[in-house]
Amino acid sequence: MIVNLITGDIYVGSAITGKMPNRFHKHLFGLSGSKIVAAAVLKYGIHNFAFTVIDTILSGVVTKEDNLELLKLEDKYLTTLTPVYNIAPNATNTLGVRHTENTKASMRLNY
Repeated sequence: MIVNLITGDIYVGSAITGKMPNRFHKHLFGLSGSKIVAAAVLKYGIHNFAFTVIDTILSGVVTKEDNLELLKLEDKYLTTLTPVYNIAPNATNTLGVRHTENTKASMRLNY
């Protein structure tokens, strides 16, 4: 969860193990996650945001079943917290998506 410490507005997302630093950087430093979060970071300054883990699913290797549980958990928080910074009303992710070599090269350049 990303929290604006000035307004209290939040963003709820999810990530698999090992991806948390990437998510942190993408949203708060790279400004390439949520466009709404990016605009808020530019307006209020990065020092006015907190990035926190609000829940976990304990598992070894991430499976399709774990991914479904992760999405259910994210949906739970989207429903109960009604975050202002989220655009989509439901959780989604790209687990299992195979990118083309051109897309991978573009992503490497971007990050």
